[in-house]
Amino acid sequence: MAHETTRALRNALVLTGSLVATLGVAIAVRFWMPRYLGPDLFGQVYFAESFTAATVVFLNFGIDVYISREIATRLEHASDFMGGIIMLRAAATVVVFVAMAVILFLMGKSALEWQLVAIFGVGQLFFTFNNTLQAILNARGEVRELALVNVASKIIWGALVVGSLALHGALLLVAAAFLVTEAGKMLALIGTCRKYVKLELHWQTKTAFAVIAASLPFYVNSLAHDIYARVDSIMLSWMISDAETAWYGAAVNINLLALLVLPIMNAVLMPMSSRVIKESPEALDAVMRGTLRIVLVLSVPLTLMLVLHAHAVVLLLFGPEYAASARTLQILAPVIPLSYVCVVSASHLVQLGKVWRVTRVAVIGLIVHPLLNFVTIPNGGDWFGAGGAGMGAAAASLTSEAMVATLFFLALGKAGPDRTFGFNMAKLALVCAAVTGVHVLLPLFAPDPTHAMSLWRVPVELVVYVGLGTVLGAIPLREMLQHLSSALSRRRGATAPHAAE
Repeated sequence: MAHETTRALRNALVLTGSLVATLGVAIAVRFWMPRYLGPDLFGQVYFAESFTAATVVFLNFGIDVYISREIATRLEHASDFMGGIIMLRAAATVVVFVAMAVILFLMGKSALEWQLVAIFGVGQLFFTFNNTLQAILNARGEVRELALVNVASKIIWGALVVGSLALHGALLLVAAAFLVTEAGKMLALIGTCRKYVKLELHWQTKTAFAVIAASLPFYVNSLAHDIYARVDSIMLSWMISDAETAWYGAAVNINLLALLVLPIMNAVLMPMSSRVIKESPEALDAVMRGTLRIVLVLSVPLTLMLVLHAHAVVLLLFGPEYAASARTLQILAPVIPLSYVCVVSASHLVQLGKVWRVTRVAVIGLIVHPLLNFVTIPNGGDWFGAGGAGMGAAAASLTSEAMVATLFFLALGKAGPDRTFGFNMAKLALVCAAVTGVHVLLPLFAPDPTHAMSLWRVPVELVVYVGLGTVLGAIPLREMLQHLSSALSRRRGATAPHAAE
């Protein structure tokens, strides 16, 4: 358990390092672009990106989770099916693009949005292949070159987007930048997989069909999750306007910054848990409870800061045109820890052999979420005016995510959170209440609490959170530092990528 935890943490640190290296690019693009384009134009780009992501997800076949479980223990198996998967995805692409055209026609979208969807759609196809190749490398445990590829591709993407818009390029160039970057990234990842996994492409589909059949529950879960994550913006664009979609998208962009670690954690957690469960189910339960606690300890303060400082954050990042996004952000922020809870719980259930329970919960969430949106989006607009529809969509997301997390806990039963975990979470809630009190009592540096300069309070509030949380035992600071130190020392002491493994 200690070895696997250290190994997983070490790989996570490498991937997180690449994430930090590209964070400046992400901020420049994700936050500068809405401000530069304005709500109407940004709303069209955000709709096209969300719409294609929600439809091209049908091409992933659920095999990425299968790879994380199976390739972690038998690397040669990847060559058995990857060629067939490429062939089947190519055939399914035609069906997916026809379906997108029908939906766009029924929604009455403009010619520009049709073009944006076409380009983003091809880019999403490459993105899907890249996720599969990354899953193979993560299962192998080789993430250093993967991290370098991620950094290089993100820098190229950011340069293309910023350059095209700064030179008054068309919106289509934004979509083209995504397509070109993902295509180049795929070529690099194929080479990396051939180097570390000896990946070979056999052009036959028999094994690929067998893998897809074995991945069916993962596939349904993936469909439900990705469509669920994008349905808000699609429905806002369809039911209300591009401006409302942009205001909502701006709040989502801030949330996504906090969720950037989610794919890294998911990629590291599944291979690790696949190896730990071979020791015993009890060992897996202990690792997952510890992971869940640390994830919440790290994500809750970020959520709290966004709720307390939403107006100042939106003003700083997007400007006054996006002021309507602040209330939406306050509602969306609690989705951050809930999303991490759902990822850990789903991985736990999968390793316990309860894959279909994960799928059923995901499908329930997918059904409930749009139904809530049909009620909350129009009512939010009527009750709160500009930005109100986005608040309604955010409320639907928060309600759905809380429901899904609760259902996951119920499905885990005794394997899930225990009394000790509940007691620690109660202490964490007490810490959050104390930080909120400090936020209210601190003197304001600027007369307007929504002013960006009021963000000076954030470091003070974080110090209170860490200090009080450590004293009360809500934050296992010593344990977290020990794991971090162990991972770093193993990394420094390694003379070969896997010599000790």
